[in-house]
Amino acid sequence: MRFSVKTLLAVTAVIAATVASTLYPVLLVAGAYFFTALVTILMAIVAAVQLPASRRAFAVGYAVFAGGYLWIATPDTKLQQVLSQVDGPRAATLEAPLLTTGLLYVWYDLIKPGLASESTSGGWPAYPLHGVRGRPPAEPKLASATLLLPNRFAFLSIGHSAFAMALGCFGGAFGQRLWKGAAAERTAS
Repeated sequence: MRFSVKTLLAVTAVIAATVASTLYPVLLVAGAYFFTALVTILMAIVAAVQLPASRRAFAVGYAVFAGGYLWIATPDTKLQQVLSQVDGPRAATLEAPLLTTGLLYVWYDLIKPGLASESTSGGWPAYPLHGVRGRPPAEPKLASATLLLPNRFAFLSIGHSAFAMALGCFGGAFGQRLWKGAAAERTAS
């Protein structure tokens, strides 16, 4: 399989944006990542219906792998309510049923600075990091300003959405490889 310079540049830009987004995860960016993952899955479903068979294989593989992962990784709100009332190691086990969720928790603990208070921003320094003209930054007064405060939910949402899209690309390549193998087998017989 050959990659063009344009494809490598696009992949590098997406990886850089994802890493930067996880360093300061806010709900606004998390929503954008989840929306992008959802739209690409829906576009793959439409492509699977409309495209010819040779290109349909990638779309079906992408939709199945990315959609399946995002469906499994998206937390159930009722389960989260129950988990918030349970203490101890069992709650931590139930909260991270996927390997990727556990890895995201480890990554979260590695990059989270210990300088800021947990109550205001989930362990990250509040934005902006400095005040205007030397004054300390003011607390957000609008409810929409909380979209700009980093937290663990935003971190997990960005991580799961990015991983779903990456897994979808792997699934698309896998589906395309299977289709090419089946097509070669049909022409040989």
